[in-house]
Amino acid sequence: MRPRRARCRSCRRTHVLLPDWLFSRRADSAGVIGRAVELAAGVGGGACLGFRRIAKLLARPPTTVRGWLQAARAAARAGSEALLAAALDAAADAAAALPASAGSLLGDLVSACS
Repeated sequence: MRPRRARCRSCRRTHVLLPDWLFSRRADSAGVIGRAVELAAGVGGGACLGFRRIAKLLARPPTTVRGWLQAARAAARAGSEALLAAALDAAADAAAALPASAGSLLGDLVSACS
């Protein structure tokens, strides 16, 4: 990549112009990251997969997938109480608001968001 330069009209200095895609924080879409979380949680009746197998299935570096899953698990821990409280507040019948346990905190989070 060879960035272009442009002169600013107000300060008369030159600046490097970078394309928008260079600033995106994640190179992968939310769909790919979400699929990794689903595979780790065993959603859909499948077995819970480890980050190395998920990385191989999604053709991504294992360290990247491990980072996604660590972040998802941290969010699941932090958000589980808030999601539960919101579900109970919104539901007329508290028992109907609670999904069946998926067997893991990450699986429960994915089930609750579905």
